Amino acid sequence: KRHRLPHSTQAMHRLTPTIRRLAEAKSSKNILISKSKRCFASASPTSWDADTNDSTNTNSLTKLFNPTDDHAALREMVRSFTEREVEPQALEFNRSETFNSELFRKFGSQNSGLGILGLTAPDEFGGTGLPDATAVSIVHEELSYSDPALCLSYLAHSILLVNNLAVNANDEQLARFMPGICDGSKIGGMCMSEPNAGTDVLGMKSNAVYDSARDGFVLNGTKMWITNGTLTGKETGDLFLVYARTGTEKRSDIT
Repeated sequence: KRHRLPHSTQAMHRLTPTIRRLAEAKSSKNILISKSKRCFASASPTSWDADTNDSTNTNSLTKLFNPTDDHAALREMVRSFTEREVEPQALEFNRSETFNSELFRKFGSQNSGLGILGLTAPDEFGGTGLPDATAVSIVHEELSYSDPALCLSYLAHSILLVNNLAVNANDEQLARFMPGICDGSKIGGMCMSEPNAGTDVLGMKSNAVYDSARDGFVLNGTKMWITNGTLTGKETGDLFLVYARTGTEKRSDIT
């Protein structure tokens, strides 16, 4: 069942000072850098429409891709970082099929990082507090332009793990897990795919059985093809949500 992030312009406006501060800190003098020759213009706050300053032009494609000034500022911030940090390393790490964990941690909030790992997470638990589908799309569009593989790792961490927790976890779980995965000190993802089922969730065999003696669940099963499952080829990620069957009566007995 697909989970759709709600579009919240109110949350975006509450975040205006944060986005502005980050954008000013991360932006270079020339955000768009014409020599990059981007093939699509959707990402540019000043492209597609010659009259971009006309706030009455509701048909502008600029308005579609950057519906508010805050969305445009977020795009500029991530684009500037991508051109400066992501683009130069992409070919090297993709050729060697290795994960640039040092760069990935800069997506977090530690050490004046971008602060986008917890984009949709509650700010009281270390997130950015922006449950906005447009903002999420903007970040993925900008990162994937230079390094789709790194962007996929970002998606697995920030959406499949962080956002999933933000939506479903209780306050104790949020306080326990959210700060580390938002600041970048912890890297993780979601475990769903299995050897005999692929991404067919209803066909998976992994199960979680409650054990009263342990006052917890015993997890049994096998998972494969887990994004961020290994960071170095030997070292595993830090935190994962694991999909498993918790009942046998219905195919949908899954948590």
